[in-house]
Amino acid sequence: MAMLSYADAVKLLGAKESKIVAALDKLLGGALLAGSGVDLWGLLGWFDAKAEFIRLSHELATKVSGRKLSRYDRTQRLHAAHTVIVLVAFFEAFNELEFPLTTKDLGPTKQKGTGLPSPTVYGDEMLYAAVPVPSPELPQDRYLNELTEWYVDFATDLRKTVSQLAIWDTLNETQQGQLSDLIETALVARAVRRYEGLFLQLVADFPEIAYWRQGHELRAMGTALARLEEALVPMGDSPTERRAELARKYQAVLNHPIIEPSQTVSVPTLAECYVDPYYQVCDAGADTAFASKSWWDGKPVRQDIHLFLAGYLTSPKATEKPLLVLGDPGSGKSVLTKVLAARLPASDFLVLRVELRTTPTEADIRDQIEHGLRELLQEQVSWPTLTRSAGAALPVVLLDGFDELLQATGVSQTDYLTKIARFQQDSAELGRPVAFVVTSRISVADRAVTPKDAAVLRLVPFTPEQIDRWLRVWNRVNAQYFRTSGLKPLTGGTVARYPDLGEQPLLLLMLALYDADDNALQRTSSEIREAELYERLLTTFARREIAKDGGGDVETELQRLSIVAFAMFNRGTQWVSEQDLDEDMAALLPRGSVMRGSRAPLGAGEAVLGRFFFVQKAQAIRGERTLRTYEFLHATFGEYLVARATWHVLKNMAAAESHRRRTFAGAVDDTELYALLSFAPLCARTPVIEFLKDMSGELEVEDRAALAELLIGLFQTVHQPRSNQALTDYAPTLQSPAGRYGHYSLNLVLLVVLVKGVLTASELFEEGRDVHETWRSHALLWQSQLGTANWTSLVDILQVNRFWRRDDRDLTLTIGSTPAIPPVDVRWALGHGPAPWSAVHFRYADQARLEANFLCEWWSDLMSHTIEPLAEIVPDSAGTFRLSPDTHVLLTSANALLTLLLDPSRTNVETIKTVLAAADPGALEVGDRPLVHAVLGILRSRSDRLDIAELIAIPQLMSNVEAWILACEQLGKGRDDSALTGALCDVWNMFRALREIPEHVLEAGLRMAERGSIADNSWPRLAEVVASIDMSAIRRKRPDLVFRLDAFLR
Repeated sequence: MAMLSYADAVKLLGAKESKIVAALDKLLGGALLAGSGVDLWGLLGWFDAKAEFIRLSHELATKVSGRKLSRYDRTQRLHAAHTVIVLVAFFEAFNELEFPLTTKDLGPTKQKGTGLPSPTVYGDEMLYAAVPVPSPELPQDRYLNELTEWYVDFATDLRKTVSQLAIWDTLNETQQGQLSDLIETALVARAVRRYEGLFLQLVADFPEIAYWRQGHELRAMGTALARLEEALVPMGDSPTERRAELARKYQAVLNHPIIEPSQTVSVPTLAECYVDPYYQVCDAGADTAFASKSWWDGKPVRQDIHLFLAGYLTSPKATEKPLLVLGDPGSGKSVLTKVLAARLPASDFLVLRVELRTTPTEADIRDQIEHGLRELLQEQVSWPTLTRSAGAALPVVLLDGFDELLQATGVSQTDYLTKIARFQQDSAELGRPVAFVVTSRISVADRAVTPKDAAVLRLVPFTPEQIDRWLRVWNRVNAQYFRTSGLKPLTGGTVARYPDLGEQPLLLLMLALYDADDNALQRTSSEIREAELYERLLTTFARREIAKDGGGDVETELQRLSIVAFAMFNRGTQWVSEQDLDEDMAALLPRGSVMRGSRAPLGAGEAVLGRFFFVQKAQAIRGERTLRTYEFLHATFGEYLVARATWHVLKNMAAAESHRRRTFAGAVDDTELYALLSFAPLCARTPVIEFLKDMSGELEVEDRAALAELLIGLFQTVHQPRSNQALTDYAPTLQSPAGRYGHYSLNLVLLVVLVKGVLTASELFEEGRDVHETWRSHALLWQSQLGTANWTSLVDILQVNRFWRRDDRDLTLTIGSTPAIPPVDVRWALGHGPAPWSAVHFRYADQARLEANFLCEWWSDLMSHTIEPLAEIVPDSAGTFRLSPDTHVLLTSANALLTLLLDPSRTNVETIKTVLAAADPGALEVGDRPLVHAVLGILRSRSDRLDIAELIAIPQLMSNVEAWILACEQLGKGRDDSALTGALCDVWNMFRALREIPEHVLEAGLRMAERGSIADNSWPRLAEVVASIDMSAIRRKRPDLVFRLDAFLR
């Protein structure tokens, strides 16, 4: 939001108050109007003019009242008045504090220690710095923090001013510190509190400014958009004829039924059943991922949307940047704009609501607005002409359905919102300021650049309390129908069983209509299965719609809807264009089967979808063409229809297979299944899998086995050439033969697992095939064809568990949530069965890194990067395996080394043996020293956990000097020295030890002697050690040790 400085605010407020401005300018030495630098602190101190400065500023701020201003001018004056009180609060706080210096002490003075006047200008920034202004989307505490920081900057400026005065040197260090704290802490806190008081005084005179502050006390005024007129104090003139005409049209919409009236139930009007949405709001910025629902998690949910809108539309930001309103399909975005258009008072606002679906997509903002005017008024009206007739009212343009431009055209509109902001800027410069509100589906909101700091509002799903409020209206309007039909009113408790549907207003209406038909939702006391609910919903509405056209087959209608669902599913989108849908219908349905009844739609897609209100139609006009796209109000409708169609095809194929077996007919034709399931994996949408799992659960045991056998047979022959070339025109996306093979084979596997519950790979593949290699080749094919997102979905949903089937490797496949990751069974991975063996060496690390570099797989590269130090320093660590005698699990030395490093609780001899298996006992002194050195470094800090006698018996450590030192360090420290020294003598060359580590052997013997512990007979006595080593060398190297020895011997 553009901010004003104090100087700007004075000039704006003083346009008709020249006497006050002149007095302020004179007070400030003529600098205010000239825009020159001014020593603010000096002038106000020297002339003792702070009181007069404050009085004049107060008087100027209150001059907004009583003027006949337009809505926009009033907002600008309020902005300026707010700017003035921010500065006044600081000076009043300064006056209220007890400083140990007078105001004259702040005046022009001589610099410390010089006879020259100070050239520094202090306080200049306070007059010309932009003052922060509150806005409705900004939390109150955040604004006060910004204001505090603003005050801190100028308090710091004041402290610097004081520190440059001669009086500063008259204060001692304690007094200087106290004065600094008083200025930088107490003054700021007092200024903020004083600002709060002045703000309340401003609210008393100008109530609408209260709505600029989120969470302000005055927000308790009301809770409904119906009271928006009350929240906005009318300040404008009587509406002109054109403005009144627009207002009447929008207000009339409130009395229209929310959907086409029914012959049975009563449909409430918009005014009757509209429930204020709850919402979240933020400022657009680089770190605001507002197109992602998860980003909003934890953000505050607000219930005062009428007060937010009142504050926003009377704030300076409204005419600078568009307000972006986001929500899911059916969340009430369009209805909000209808209610807003009807509720904004015509005395202060000239409202124009434009449905972007009806405007030319290639048109600029002004042309789209004028197109909307022509559609509404049925005559040509230019936008400049209309705005010039606005008088004191502020034009507000409501652009509904920005997402429809994106969906229907597929054309990039990345700069659409920034174009609106530029249009607002140009309009303000021409003296025609205008506010914009733009609605969009949340999932496509990131396709356009949102101007920085523009307000973004998200409509959140209904709460139980909102659902109850809506149901009370529905039940009241239909009370007579319910009584005469013997039906019960729909309750919130019943709706609560289906939160995904009930929390969106339009889907809530669908549930209400469904229940109004024989209390369908309430007839069962327990919750029905989700698949059954969607089947009933779709069947009921299909039956109702075809009845309007003189009848038809419900199942045929649902099959057509399923083609629509597959059109979206196989393209990986949540919507489909009418052109693509027409092509799919032509390819999959018999010729002429789309047209029915007396209607003559423009296309096959329109024939199927044009009458289902749970399907949202988006459209845009390009040239002479109307482009349409379709989307289910709730994605689960499409996902259920995909599962339903798949299951119906499978049941028909199972019936045909049963007939084939009885009659010895030819193989079952899977052409339809192949056409539908060879473009996208079923796991791309988790609900599709869940619905299929639900449907398969209804099968009898015999039918389940027969269907699984059929699917396995199809999988085993999927690589064979297809003889039936029917449905080849169906091509929702371009897929290579490998892509279609990969998708179809994977979907067959998923279907088999869903039917069987648990499938082994050996059942899936032909007998004699190597399970590991066959599974790996298929998995690599699937990975190459699915894309990252679908591949991730697959590995999350298809659980793979490895096991041994006798001496052969096998897998079990199950469907579940994200699986636990089991530890790698190295024997299974390498294909080494449970034959008795203890350790083996392979050179796998280099080959694995070479393949990772070749494949350019990010995860392979990360793994390769992880083991690089091991592969470079200890080449055999990743290729040396040892069988744990405790767990009988094969481990690599690298795995054991990381375990040893990171988990002290698993420090034991077996782990160390596994680590050191990568070290060649015969080459320890050359190539493997880094590994042994690293292990001993770890063990030195954990020696109390180890049996040193067992440790030094490890072949790789028997002759390692560092291991000898570690062992010596444990002698004479409370262990069984007799047993330990005996073990050491069994594996050590004592002559070499005395030659290479004499000081360690000496110190170990001295400690044992000092403690009186007894060594093994084969261990040399202390005197023997002294006699066997060069004591002069020890004296030079360890004088402390020699001192201890002498003390002991004395």
